[in-house]
Amino acid sequence: MGILGSAIGSSPETKAAGDVLIPALLPYAANMDPEATGGAMLLGVEGVCIISHGSSSAKAIVNAVSVAHEMAEGDLVGHVRAAVSQ
Repeated sequence: MGILGSAIGSSPETKAAGDVLIPALLPYAANMDPEATGGAMLLGVEGVCIISHGSSSAKAIVNAVSVAHEMAEGDLVGHVRAAVSQ
């Protein structure tokens, strides 16, 4: 988000574009918060694996477990396996 803010404020033209885009992008900002997912998935393993930062908060760990549960319930590994075997 910091990089996006810097780019938007880099010139009068990008500032004008930002005035239009920022209200449309704000609802998605929560999805960019690392606490919202708690980590990133590790591909190439025979199961669901979420890698979290060592200093993750309790909220981030709870969300990482939730994301892992959703991936397992949705058979993400099976879908990825099928996609790469085609």
